[in-house]
This record gives sequence, C-alpha cells and structure tokens, in this order.
Amino acid sequence: MDITKLKSFISVTNYESFSTAAENLYLSQPAVSKHVMSLEKELNVKLFNRSANKLSLTTQGEAFLPYAQEIVMLYDSATAHLQQIENNQEGILNFGATNYIGVHLMPQIIKKFNELYPNIIVNMDVSTTQKLAARFEVHEMEFALLFNYANFSKQNYNFFDYREDELVIAIHPSHPLAHKNDISLFELTDDTFIGNHDNTSIISYIRSELHDFPFKKRLYINNEDAIKHAVIENLGFSILSEHSIATEVANNQLCAVRINDFLFKRNIKVVYRKNFELTPAAKAFFKLLKENVEL
Repeated sequence: MDITKLKSFISVTNYESFSTAAENLYLSQPAVSKHVMSLEKELNVKLFNRSANKLSLTTQGEAFLPYAQEIVMLYDSATAHLQQIENNQEGILNFGATNYIGVHLMPQIIKKFNELYPNIIVNMDVSTTQKLAARFEVHEMEFALLFNYANFSKQNYNFFDYREDELVIAIHPSHPLAHKNDISLFELTDDTFIGNHDNTSIISYIRSELHDFPFKKRLYINNEDAIKHAVIENLGFSILSEHSIATEVANNQLCAVRINDFLFKRNIKVVYRKNFELTPAAKAFFKLLKENVEL
C-alpha cells in the first residue's frame, strides 16, 4: 500500500476538498484524485460520498481512516528513527577486542567516539579470539580488533590494518640488564620467564623465530596485570607490549628493554564480515581508528 495514497486520502478527509488537500500536499488536484481512486480500487470500496456541494466519508471510509492515520504515523516515525540512526544521533555499536587491545588501546578511542556521538551506546566485548569468533557466527557483533595471527577466513571476512604493536622485555629496574637499550633473549636464559602457558601466541612466535624457547625456569600466570605485578616484585621477567607497561615504566616500577634477536612486532587488524552492511556507527568508529592510530 502506497503511503502517498494514504496521505492524500487523509488530507482530503481533513480539508473535505480535493483542491485544498492538493495545495497542502504540494501536488496537483488530478494527482490527489488519482491517488484516492487508486486506493479505492485497491480496497474495492468507495471511501468518499461525492456530491456537487459536499465531500464526506462513506461508512467504509470512516472505518478505514484510523488505520490509515496509524499506518502513516508509524511510517513517519520509522523513517525519522532510521534517519536518526543514519546520522548517528542514536543506536548501538557492538564490537569485540582481545584483552590487550580492549584494555589498553580502545578506551581512548571510545572516549573520542562518545564525544562525537554521545547518544550511541557502545558495547565492547573483551574476550579471547575463540569466543569473539563464536559471537561473529551468531551475528552478535559487527567487528572485532585482533592480532594478525588470529585465524579468520579471508573468504568470509574483510580485514584492514589498525596499527603495529611492539613487544619488549619487561624487567625489574634492579636487574643488571634493565638499563640497556636492547638485549638478546639468550642473555636471560638463567632468569625466570613469567607468562601464560606454552600454547600462547607470544611463546609460539618466539619458538618460530628462535627455533627454541630458551627459558628453562618459568612462572605461569594467565593474567597480564598479575604478570606485571610479579615482575614488579622481581620474580622474573616477561615479554609484554611496550604500550601496556608505559605507566609502570614512567613510575620506575619496570624497565622496557628491546629485543635484538628479531623485530618483535605484531599487527592489529580490524575484522568484519563480508557481504554484511555495517551500521553508520561502525563506519564512524572505523574512521576514528584510522585517524587516531597513535593514541
């Protein structure tokens, strides 16, 4: 059913005149007459009693009027709502990020996003790559920020690079090697490595580069904050993102020493489904990511 026809019908009812209705709708009188006649044909009823001196609704027209008014009101409300979403005046942004990205990089971006779009609700799921992948499958989020070694099919997903992230040796300031610019990992073979379990991406990457994992003494902790505090307590060293220990380095609780065996950098990518229309909020967030790489 054509909304324009309904609006013509309602306007003719309100003004009891085809010519006045046409004037207020900025249409020609023949166009309004055609709308009403077409609507009557579609409904298979007469909507107006037409006489030389007066125009009035038939019984069927009176019965149909409230429905027509409600349909037009709902249509206008829906189009206004969609326009608000299109202009980012309201909406919900659902996305995911792995722990380091969600904790250390996204708060600054979300702050800027909230300043620009205060009425958009941001829902960020900070979780493992596997759990984020499961949420993708059931369409619970639009995109995720992950490291480049995350296994997502190029057949089903699009990617773009967000930024690089360099990992460094996090070590206690009292350690003899703490104030060097860079060191080899083999200089720490007698020290305790503090980190997650052997199947983590960092350990896999070290093994792939060195063809070995040279640290015999290990302390397994599966939480980054707990790892940092263990290093602060001088229980050993770890390999962490330079960005994630910036506060502790500034407070002289830790030292960040570069690795000279190889360039230990990983790429952070934005992943989103192919053939899936992104919301205006997601597009605006992507724009912010590309404009604020150094935050």
